[in-house]
Amino acid sequence: MSFALLLAAAIAVGISTKVGLDRHRPAHSWLTASAAPLAQPSRRADPMVGQIAGQMVGQIVMDRLEQINGVEPLFARRLNQSGILTYAEMAALSPAALQSTVAPDGPFNLPTEQWLAQARRLAKGVESL
Repeated sequence: MSFALLLAAAIAVGISTKVGLDRHRPAHSWLTASAAPLAQPSRRADPMVGQIAGQMVGQIVMDRLEQINGVEPLFARRLNQSGILTYAEMAALSPAALQSTVAPDGPFNLPTEQWLAQARRLAKGVESL
């Protein structure tokens, strides 16, 4: 589930965002967001959008894959973009599938067996970070 889809659903049920540029502040502070109260949803919003958005928010589960020894943030991001969000989903991959997902262009010899073993332990709750 993408953040853009969740944001679109949230906007449809009454959350407003404001983007303002202030050249006197650092670039990272240019983007500001504020949430309007949800007590008065937009009249134009389809009631199903709010219901679906509420269901989706409760179902999104992500593990921090970069917590696995040797999995760099870039590799974790590539896994997430491929739909691998949890330790269990990662553990279900084959070593070759994991290799091609995290480093599709490189002939790198990554320790995929160790990553998968640690992902299995984390998914079962045997190991903690």
